[in-house]
Amino acid sequence: MKRRAILLVVMLALVPGLVRAQTAVTPPPSQIYRLTDKSLYQDGCFAPCLCPVFVSGAVSGTFRLSLASRDPLFTTYAVTEVNLIVPLQGSEVRITGEGTYKIGGDFALTEELQLVLKVGDRDPAKYDSGLVVGGGEFPAINLTVAMNSLICRDTAITFAAVPVPAAQILPFALAGSDYEEGCFGPCDCAISQTPVGGRFGLVKLSDANGLVTFGVVDARWRVGRPALTSSSADGVLVNGFGIYQVSSPPATQRMLLDLAFDGRAPQRFDSGVVRGGGNPFRIDIALAANGYACFDQVFDLHAKQIRPPATMSVEPLKKGRRHNDKSGVFSDPQ
Repeated sequence: MKRRAILLVVMLALVPGLVRAQTAVTPPPSQIYRLTDKSLYQDGCFAPCLCPVFVSGAVSGTFRLSLASRDPLFTTYAVTEVNLIVPLQGSEVRITGEGTYKIGGDFALTEELQLVLKVGDRDPAKYDSGLVVGGGEFPAINLTVAMNSLICRDTAITFAAVPVPAAQILPFALAGSDYEEGCFGPCDCAISQTPVGGRFGLVKLSDANGLVTFGVVDARWRVGRPALTSSSADGVLVNGFGIYQVSSPPATQRMLLDLAFDGRAPQRFDSGVVRGGGNPFRIDIALAANGYACFDQVFDLHAKQIRPPATMSVEPLKKGRRHNDKSGVFSDPQ
């Protein structure tokens, strides 16, 4: 009996070390994630309340996970560039935000996702999964965040997400693009025009009913400098992310970006649904911050798909082809 008690004490002493060992694998410093088809948006009445208000829908999108800190118990990551879209009742709800994800623990492996999200036109609000047992499948993440712990009237979002391999991020470079600022439409004032250089990537999110949706990731531009690489600090840095959609027939496209100038609060730029998108190697589109109503800011974007590194195997996006998540390329339907 005494031997069993000693063994139990030894095992309990080892548990914290075992839990920490599960999270000891060095993660990449920063990684783009994509939501899987197990992700879900829910809004309405949860138990124990009863009311007829309840809507749910599939949610797709991307976010960035970056290592923030580590201590003896927990590894904490910054969650940024949350970039989601939810088709609901004939329209699409955009969700953006940021927060933290932590994993670790003492006597059990636990995880927690805390986010501040802006859902559609609502004010930003805090969404929390609570600290729950789990995380054994990390770097995959599967947690549900909610405003009110899934009690009565609430909004909940299930983040089921996995890292996106580099081979599945299609790289584009800006070529001949401009940033314009001034008066458009009925207003009369000068318009300034400045070259823009940089890159961004596309991550395929969905393909249904002739509409292909991509997440725009890693938009890293500089207004005032057309070169992609330079040691010069001239110009204004612009970082952001968003959504790009292509539909056919007829060929139309839309790009919606949240862009931050020199670290300031993001501004939303929208092209609206316009003609184009038929060339998988090029994107030519203009995005305005104010719908071209009098004084406005406009990005006139012209981008070419660039050759990825030799270690990446990526084919151009083509309509009528589906994504093969295992290989990272596109294969023809059977």
